[in-house]
Amino acid sequence: MSLTLYHFPMSPFSRRVRLALAHKNLSYECLDARSDAALLEQARALSTQMTVPVLVDQGQAIADSLAIINYLDVAYPNAPKLWPTAREDAALSFDTVAAVDGALDILVDLGSRYFLLSSHDDWSNVSSELVGRAQRNLDRLGERVATLGRETIAASGWSAADMALMTCVLWLEGLPARIGTLAPIERIVKLGWHLPPSLLHWADAHRNRTDVLAL
Repeated sequence: MSLTLYHFPMSPFSRRVRLALAHKNLSYECLDARSDAALLEQARALSTQMTVPVLVDQGQAIADSLAIINYLDVAYPNAPKLWPTAREDAALSFDTVAAVDGALDILVDLGSRYFLLSSHDDWSNVSSELVGRAQRNLDRLGERVATLGRETIAASGWSAADMALMTCVLWLEGLPARIGTLAPIERIVKLGWHLPPSLLHWADAHRNRTDVLAL
């Protein structure tokens, strides 16, 4: 087995990579860096980004979930594609992932990396502006899935864009039940965002997929 994935089990970024590996029918060793401090240090040592997930393939480490997904399509071209090739499908898919990350990155950063700044006088104004940006991304995604007229982002079917959006919805809707497990979670929940009902409705069509249930 040449593939090793350092991941956080509940992370939407790790989960989208696991869905990508499942889509390509690739076998891999999965290492939980959340529950093992030594594994977390290994993962952080593999990349200057010091983030998780990290994929190791034949000794080469790739960090960042989007970079990993792009790599998998290049490294394993004969396996099912993660990205659609038709121009319109590609445009919708890439823009969808950008909107997902635009929302997630802001919410995660405010609830964790930047929370130490919350005592600053300008925190309220800055956080309000940033949460507004995150909400606009979520609203845009909600409007998109409500008007697509199909269950997947791309007309060609399930793709990396669906994986990113599905894991985003699952993570955000599951946060309230996880309050008390990790300090940043309650902070993120209290930021004031909401999931558009259309995103929850879209996700309902995919909840019983074998790969999604396996998450």
